[in-house]
Amino acid sequence: MISESNELRLFVAVDIPEEHKSALLKAQKAFPGLPWTSARQIHLTMRFIGEVDVDQFSRVTECLNDVSGTPFTLRPDGTGFFPDAAKPSIFWFGMHESAELLDLKQKVDGVLKSSIGLAPENRGFVPHVTLLRFKSRPNDELIAALGAKFSSLGLPEFRVSAFSLYSSQLSNSGAIYVKEAEYKL
Repeated sequence: MISESNELRLFVAVDIPEEHKSALLKAQKAFPGLPWTSARQIHLTMRFIGEVDVDQFSRVTECLNDVSGTPFTLRPDGTGFFPDAAKPSIFWFGMHESAELLDLKQKVDGVLKSSIGLAPENRGFVPHVTLLRFKSRPNDELIAALGAKFSSLGLPEFRVSAFSLYSSQLSNSGAIYVKEAEYKL
């Protein structure tokens, strides 16, 4: 979805199964009134690309076709906070940093760099699903309760057989994500 400025804000992600989303949304209900991520925003971002014009968008969608791989299993794995629990701005649900996931991320980064010249991100990759963006610092009891509740969900492993290119449009009610393309492994 091209904006009025003829630019798209893009990212590459792995979709989370509906049953996992449902479990996360159910756990959110134990903490009403917090600014939770909606079901349509739950995904694992592998690569934030940022703003691109129409020409770059076409090149991005084409070059991602060159990413090859085989399906793999991803295991939910704990919770955390960015930047950390002492000064949390984001609460997240983690995924195990498997060799296959890291390989897929490196392949995505590689084709974006070689085909379009987009350098990889400087920050380290922490596989996670963003669940909550704090508007102010929460108290220590809430931090502990969130970690305990979501870490105890016991979600099963799931199969990753594709990754997706999304566009993101910022609005007053939160980001609106549109799946622009899906790439099978």
